[in-house]
Amino acid sequence: MTLKYSVTVNTARLNAIESGTPASPTLRIYKGTEPAIGVAATASDLLVKIPLAGSAPNVLAAKTAAAWSAAATATGTATWFRIGATGVDETVVGHVQGSCGQGAGDMSFDNSAINSGQTVTVNTFSITAGNQA
Repeated sequence: MTLKYSVTVNTARLNAIESGTPASPTLRIYKGTEPAIGVAATASDLLVKIPLAGSAPNVLAAKTAAAWSAAATATGTATWFRIGATGVDETVVGHVQGSCGQGAGDMSFDNSAINSGQTVTVNTFSITAGNQA
């Protein structure tokens, strides 16, 4: 059986994600196998760190208004990401985590093959709440 939620509950769930995200968070994009959320990442798998403009709440919702881009510091194929606190090491446990790829995943790029020094720009990202009544 699948649970269904009202618009009010779904809105509260999405607002909790925004309010639980630290102020001025950083998006970290990694290569390799995505670990379970709550498990530290391997620092050598980090491809790029992108500081997200704005501050919580609503920084994630602001994606459509602000460019998310930065120069890569390593080479590899982007497979997963985390959004978490700024100023901590790259093994940080994130608040939001998901898959990514070229036109696929929770976050999409025009090319998931990343080279060191290349500018990486996030094309699409959204958080939705399913199972609406």
